[in-house]
Amino acid sequence: MKISIRCKYSIAFTLIELLVVIAIIALLIAILLPSLSLAKERGRTVDCKSNSSQLFLAVQMYTNSWNDSYPPAWDLKITPSIAWCGEYKTVSGVKYMDVTKSPLWPYLQEKKTLSCSSFTGFTVKYAGSGAISGYGINSQYVAGDPDKDPNGMNGYMLPARTGQIADPDRTIAFADCALFDTTNQRAKEEIFIYPLYRSNGVKNKASFHFRHSQTANMIFCDGHVDNLKAYQSDTTGNGLFGWIQNDLMDRE
Repeated sequence: MKISIRCKYSIAFTLIELLVVIAIIALLIAILLPSLSLAKERGRTVDCKSNSSQLFLAVQMYTNSWNDSYPPAWDLKITPSIAWCGEYKTVSGVKYMDVTKSPLWPYLQEKKTLSCSSFTGFTVKYAGSGAISGYGINSQYVAGDPDKDPNGMNGYMLPARTGQIADPDRTIAFADCALFDTTNQRAKEEIFIYPLYRSNGVKNKASFHFRHSQTANMIFCDGHVDNLKAYQSDTTGNGLFGWIQNDLMDRE
């Protein structure tokens, strides 16, 4: 004997109901995606702050070994010349930076420290190794003193001693850094921090890069890290390009 059970009611969606469900899902995704992106960027910002702290810790160990002197922005006295972040090379037409030649390398020993995860996808100046990606040293007042040689490079070999920094809690050591590449219309890597003005009044290109949700990580000579917006670090009145005023960069 066969028993057949038939459902009195059939369950089905109408086209309108299906479209409503799809619209609701799309709306939820649109609401959640910015939050997820913001959360990811906050994570990258924290990671970048950690890199900045590691860089400054390496600088502190360097100064302890080198008579309280900061590393030079670029040492031209030796051949090949060495920047604070390594040796600049061109091999078979490819430019890259050998970070193992950096004066800070003995205190770092990890390329990741020199790479900001929020700087991926930009035009990288030192493309071969990709090791230096987005950080710059204060070449104007900490790792160098271009005022001593305004028309040349010798000023980049004149780093300060720790005792020469008049206000270490207000003098930037490292920061998120980049310059605008007019050819490719994109940000490109830069290894030196440039403020709006040098202390002799000569106008210069600013190289601070506000990449973390319109903010930039900056580590100061006392070791503290700030995440600042352009208007928070600019008292020149225009606030358009993230200039940093001289009194945040100066030394005696």
